[in-house]
Amino acid sequence: MCLLKIIFVCTGNTCRSPIAEFLTKSIFMQQDLHANISSAGTMVIEEEPMSSGAITALTNLHLLGSELEREMSRHRSRLVNLDMIYDSDFIFAMAYEHKSFLLNNFPDQRDKIFILGDFVGSTRYDVIDPFGKNVDIYRYCALEIYKLLILMVKRITNIECVRGGF
Repeated sequence: MCLLKIIFVCTGNTCRSPIAEFLTKSIFMQQDLHANISSAGTMVIEEEPMSSGAITALTNLHLLGSELEREMSRHRSRLVNLDMIYDSDFIFAMAYEHKSFLLNNFPDQRDKIFILGDFVGSTRYDVIDPFGKNVDIYRYCALEIYKLLILMVKRITNIECVRGGF
């Protein structure tokens, strides 16, 4: 059985990409879909926890179950690498700068690298960076990502691996 592999990429892997990772895991669980979902960053201080603003925003929005909330507290940042990129079916960048980084470093993987907003046809491609801002900005960012992810999931659910096929 194949398992679809999705990775989200932002800068530090402490805000946007882990928000996308955990929201996608939640959406997939709710819809009984299956995938290996992860996140990474382009300029990472390794092993940093998810930002407190991101954790607070997701917790306050009540979009994750208790299992994912516990998992979220164990998140540690990691730098995107060759194995992650080659092993993934979809790579969703949070902004143009991340897609550009990925295309420059992994040009032969261009067919699976997308800006999340562009992939779903949003008029606003880049997801705002909430790093260092107040929790309201994190909440806004999480809701923006959530709306994009709902559209993304609709677009990819016709792939057999997502529904547990071969």
